[in-house]
Amino acid sequence: MALNPPSRPTRPRPRPGRLLLRGLLGFGLLAALLAAGHALLWRWMGSQLEAGFQDWAAQRRAQGWRVEHAAPLRGGWPLAATLTLPRFRLEGGGATLPGGMDWQAEALVLRLAPPRLDRLVVAMPGRHRLRLGAMELPFAADRLAATLPLEAGVLPREARLDAERLRLGTPAGAVEARHALLEVETRMTAIEGEPAVALRVAASDLLLPPDQAGGLGAGGGRTGARGGGSGAGPGAGRPGAARPRPGGQGGGLARGVAGRWSCAGCNCAGGRWPRAARRR
Repeated sequence: MALNPPSRPTRPRPRPGRLLLRGLLGFGLLAALLAAGHALLWRWMGSQLEAGFQDWAAQRRAQGWRVEHAAPLRGGWPLAATLTLPRFRLEGGGATLPGGMDWQAEALVLRLAPPRLDRLVVAMPGRHRLRLGAMELPFAADRLAATLPLEAGVLPREARLDAERLRLGTPAGAVEARHALLEVETRMTAIEGEPAVALRVAASDLLLPPDQAGGLGAGGGRTGARGGGSGAGPGAGRPGAARPRPGGQGGGLARGVAGRWSCAGCNCAGGRWPRAARRR
């Protein structure tokens, strides 16, 4: 007579509710770890941003510049780290530009965002007052931001300034542009005869002062323009001519204005371009 082996006791199957609860607990733990890591990264980026700016300001002050601002404010969570500098002011440069320069801004916003932690974005909201020597240049824009690489101990090799609906006050009158772009490239290793600084300027829907309707101002350096229309000023009615302001008040509107300059040994900080400067 065969004996049946004793059967092993079967373990009770886990209930579906318990499996769901374990999954939710694991997901919650993972989310908490990710949030904690993100918070640590954000705090580190904010600390690096503020420390880098303080070092830059200390170097400028040691060189005789005046750097002022209200209490910095950190922000940008969760997608970026920002440092807001209310009532920013930068003054100095008398050794380079007669009379020096003075830049006053309602605020500057420094921004770092993953994954490009080697790129600094400087947003410039509100109104600005810029003085170059004896010339006053107040300006404002709907969006105004500069992008430059973070490089320790050296000047940035490149910078890009983008503006949307830029309004600029000049001695000749108000200038407006729907979009404006300024790109700067520097070469610290340039030898004699090579350009040390290259500038590229572009603007669209440029609204000029009344007495500049026929062009882009004295020495405007226009390399190309598209558009047309009729109105006062030389060249009216041909492609590239400026149009008067709406309402018949003079001025002009040029579309697609762009230019590029390079210079060797020029005093770009002072805005003076010697004969060695050339446009290409």
